[in-house]
Amino acid sequence: MAEFYEGPTGRKRLLRTYETANTTTFDDLFYCSMVTVEDGLIQGGAVPGIDYDRIKLAELAMPLALALMNEYGASITTGIPSSHPHAGLESASINETTAAVLDFLRLRGASPPSTRSAFLYLGKRGHTRDAVIDALCQLYNKGEIRTAFKNSDGKHRIILAEMMPSLGQEWVECHLRWHI
Repeated sequence: MAEFYEGPTGRKRLLRTYETANTTTFDDLFYCSMVTVEDGLIQGGAVPGIDYDRIKLAELAMPLALALMNEYGASITTGIPSSHPHAGLESASINETTAAVLDFLRLRGASPPSTRSAFLYLGKRGHTRDAVIDALCQLYNKGEIRTAFKNSDGKHRIILAEMMPSLGQEWVECHLRWHI
């Protein structure tokens, strides 16, 4: 199930809106383009999470962002430049186990792993069960992962949050629980 935000007009949307952005950095320009595309879709009656998802917004916004890149003098950067509105804010760094969990989930892609397979895979790579559980709980609390099961097999799965909308109606989101 997609995570939604309430827009300035009170409508449900997939992307957060921000009051400030630095359109001289390509990532902000691209994000602003995604928000603009979503605004247009909502204005036209599209339903977030049903008629479009975040990936579709990115696909539609990329040509717009590239066309505006020279006009705004945007440059592609790594990290947040000192002129960015979010510069100086504490970054959410992740530890090695959390990075391994995210890599594992991205590797699995369209075949969401069961909780047991995550523990087995990460355990073989030197991560303790407790460290993996802690990393999974932190990611779940931040909204970066979801837990779900498929109606036909009932197995508990770990899924990247952005994957959830694309899985289909046979997937049911459930509360965090670790059954080993």
